[in-house]
Amino acid sequence: MLLSSLLLLLLANAVCLRRDKSILYNRVAFMILLYSSIIGYDSWDIVNSDRGLSVYGGLFQCTSITQSLEIFIYLLGGIILQLTGSYAPFPLQSSTRSPSVKSYIAALGLEPNSQIEYPLIILFILLGSTLLISSSDLVSMFLAIELQSYGIYILSTIYRNSELSTSAGLTYFLLGGLSSCLILLGSSILYINTGITNLDGIYILSNYFETKDIENIFTNLLSNNKTGEYLNIALIILSIGYLFKVASAPFHFWSPDVYDALPTIVTTFVAIIPKISILIFLLNLSHESTVLLASNFYWVDILLISLCLSLIIGTVGGLVQIRIKRLLAYSAISHVGFVLLGLVINKIGSLQAFMFYLIQYSLSNANIFFIILVIGYYLKESVKLLYKESEHSPLQFTNQLKGYYNINPLMSLSLAISIFSLAGIPPLIGFFC
Repeated sequence: MLLSSLLLLLLANAVCLRRDKSILYNRVAFMILLYSSIIGYDSWDIVNSDRGLSVYGGLFQCTSITQSLEIFIYLLGGIILQLTGSYAPFPLQSSTRSPSVKSYIAALGLEPNSQIEYPLIILFILLGSTLLISSSDLVSMFLAIELQSYGIYILSTIYRNSELSTSAGLTYFLLGGLSSCLILLGSSILYINTGITNLDGIYILSNYFETKDIENIFTNLLSNNKTGEYLNIALIILSIGYLFKVASAPFHFWSPDVYDALPTIVTTFVAIIPKISILIFLLNLSHESTVLLASNFYWVDILLISLCLSLIIGTVGGLVQIRIKRLLAYSAISHVGFVLLGLVINKIGSLQAFMFYLIQYSLSNANIFFIILVIGYYLKESVKLLYKESEHSPLQFTNQLKGYYNINPLMSLSLAISIFSLAGIPPLIGFFC
């Protein structure tokens, strides 16, 4: 559904005039995501009846978990897309526009004639996320993660008149390319030493090295006693590449700078959707492979080290921040540590908590970014000449929120409730994790 819709939208973009098409494309993209979620819900019973459904020769595995998360990212992506789909489809300089409408369009940085590609890029990213969630092979995983990453790189630099946005997009691209190289290196080492890329094959090998009590069906392959060590090293390198992608410590250093420099409306999408798909694939990988080294070191212990550092660095680093998006970036680093904790334990209860924590954190984080965008619209005129890049990110500093309760009490309370939810204050949803 997503692929066919993308092809039709690209064709429509090629044969139609660009003027006044942005709002139409946003609404069409939202309908595509809504219909895709309905299709995913209708096929839920098919994959929920057994362990799942393998498609395309084992490249993708559809299960109840993957279907649930795909429906979730479809709906969440559609909601985020509506942030750009509610403005008038006329040029910003039109004399028929009232000053308030012009101010609203400029506050979000959305001139219709220049941002027509926005919904198409989001659909490409969601297509890559969907394929990554269902990937059951390292080849399909790498193709899906690159499809998702390329869209994010373009989305990060979509505001070409913003110097900070362009530099942040370049930084994200270079470090994202580095993490992709690590993922490709780990996959190559794994394939060279085992001859397999399928996660089921990795599961068979890990059971052989761990238990030594199943029949050796890879007699020639496992004649070298260092194969298990190479397998473990490959999985460690893969994990480091994934930890780069989700900004987990000590591979977090790019996250605060990139999140702060990107326009707020782009940060809303970049900070939420890509992490869901990568963490779900990491869940599948950690579940399928628990191989041991001679020193009794599990490869998943690298996740334990990373989550401890994430909890410390994310908490301590957030205490000294005065910029809102940098504060949220350190908060994301800390929360990634809690999410990884469920992967390290790898029990039924911990995996259920992992899923619930991931969903509630995504909703709470998205709500905070929505409120920041709305408050930024109200503060647009007052900060126009005070802060750099105020056109795309009017709300930048925490001290800008001082006294805002006197202006809009309901919005201030909504922001406080969302932040308390991230902190786990009862009786909010974050408390039940």
